[in-house]
Amino acid sequence: MSHDLKVERRKLRGEQIKAVEESLIGLKVNAQWPDVKSKLLEEFGQFLMPILSTNKEERMPMNQPAFYRLLKQENAGKDSMGELKDPEGGLSLLDFMDAFDTAIKRAEKRDADRKQRDKECVQTQERQNRDMFRQLLNEYNDKITPESTWTEFYPLVKADQRYIAMLGQAGSSPLELFWDKVELLNEDIYHERRALES
Repeated sequence: MSHDLKVERRKLRGEQIKAVEESLIGLKVNAQWPDVKSKLLEEFGQFLMPILSTNKEERMPMNQPAFYRLLKQENAGKDSMGELKDPEGGLSLLDFMDAFDTAIKRAEKRDADRKQRDKECVQTQERQNRDMFRQLLNEYNDKITPESTWTEFYPLVKADQRYIAMLGQAGSSPLELFWDKVELLNEDIYHERRALES
């Protein structure tokens, strides 16, 4: 096989694979090979090696000597433009499968990246909600004492958006943050008493 033919095959194959891969850019993660294969063959069947052609009239013989004997006949081995066809030029089904596999991996990565971004957005929002609720607790410093209970405090904040935003989210609940505040007040009193006793 001549060097020029190898270079030409490689160039053509690269262009064809790129076209197939570009057609699969929007592929969904749950796409199935049999469905995609049918669409690829319908759209890019002309890229198949002539020996693999789905069109029986265009299919080339598998054995090389027979192919070259056919070339001696008038129109055998020629395309619609009358050009000789390279029996091994073009793509195989494995090339289509590789393009499909690459597209699925890209789709999975795209999906995983989107899920990660969504998760990070939710976590950021939940952290902001907790910070806002802590700010709300600080606004009631004069009403929260070491003996305070949630049943006493809840009526003061139940309509506040900073409390409502915390409901149903992961992480510390409003009740837990309230008890953290009460516990800190108890610790402060304990340390003050220890300081007075010593």
